[in-house]
Amino acid sequence: MYDLQVMQIIFGSVLTALSAAVGWLIVTVIITARKVAVLEAQDCSKDIARIHARIDDIAGTVSRTEGEIKQLIRQMHLINEYLLAQRDD
Repeated sequence: MYDLQVMQIIFGSVLTALSAAVGWLIVTVIITARKVAVLEAQDCSKDIARIHARIDDIAGTVSRTEGEIKQLIRQMHLINEYLLAQRDD
């Protein structure tokens, strides 16, 4: 009889804990769903357009810098050839 009472108490405690956990989970899902709905309702197209414009600016700057570096490499190569030619004379 004692074991049955202990098992009933344990079972009741477990059910109470599980009920609380399920309740918390349901509330969390509802809150998260509301947050997602708010985020989906916001218009992000202006932000995305601004990001794309900035990326295009950066790409242009990188291309110009790449061209300048290639030109510097050509100039260094010409200077090196000139100095090697001067050494041989």
